[in-house]
Amino acid sequence: MAGIKALEFGWSGISKVGRLTGKDYKTIKKGITEVENGKFLDKNEKLRKKGAGR
Repeated sequence: MAGIKALEFGWSGISKVGRLTGKDYKTIKKGITEVENGKFLDKNEKLRKKGAGR
């Protein structure tokens, strides 16, 4: 989500999103890369695998 917002802001979007969310620029940059490469989680796709919980 942060990557998408940074792209929406355009120039200096990473800085703005970083200040607003407290996320590191590397995290936001990784999100942008995932957006550009089309790597999104599907609605039904889970972030954690079954049995990998806490």
